[in-house]
Formats: sequence, C-alpha cells, structure tokens
Amino acid sequence: MSTTQWDLTQRIASQFAGSYPLAGTYHEERYAAQAPDFVARAAELVTEETGLGTDGQPTVDVVSRQQWVDVNLAAFERLLEPV
Repeated sequence: MSTTQWDLTQRIASQFAGSYPLAGTYHEERYAAQAPDFVARAAELVTEETGLGTDGQPTVDVVSRQQWVDVNLAAFERLLEPV
C-alpha cells in the first residue's frame, strides 16, 4: 500500500497548475489544430538527426493543465503502487 496521500497530492498539484489564461478560447482550438503538424515535423527532425525512426506517425493530444495533472498523477500512482 502506498503511503502517498494521492487526494492531497491532487489538490496541491491542481492549485499549482492553475489555469491557462487562453484556455477555452480560439487560441487553444487553433493550437490543437496545429499540434499534429508540429509533432510530425519534430519526428522528422529527430529522425534526420539521430537516424532513429518510428513505426507510423506519432500522435499528440492537447490537454488542459488540469488534465495533465490528472493523467500524470494516475500514472505515478500506478508506477509507485508496488513501492
């Protein structure tokens, strides 16, 4: 059983993450539309520089700060569960 207080961790992380001033505006939608092109270009540059490729195209999800906190804490909770 983990000794980490995940509820407390969630509340603190959420307070620190705050909210992005442009969340929910057309700026966020525009970035979400452009993000796949940015990621595809980044993948090309990594392949050119390192010679390492990927199977298929990388994908991207544009998330809010709160969504990022939620996903990362869930991952750490699973990761640290055996500890």
